[in-house]
Amino acid sequence: MIEDAGQRAASQYITWFRTPGAEKAIEAMGNEAFFEKSFAKHADLGLISEEEKRRYIADWSQPGGMLPMLNWYRAAS
Repeated sequence: MIEDAGQRAASQYITWFRTPGAEKAIEAMGNEAFFEKSFAKHADLGLISEEEKRRYIADWSQPGGMLPMLNWYRAAS
């Protein structure tokens, strides 16, 4: 990442995921909007089936469902 500006830019989501309160910001935007915003920059959304998208959103929508994902990024520092 040090020598590749493109990779550095593409990895900035990690910094945001580590930010205290990121889960509240995601909750405020809604899980579907979060899905669209997160994946659109890094994947062709046409390659992700509607069923897979719904599974992500359903898992994230469980009480406390987003926190383990964010904590994984927070622990990886």
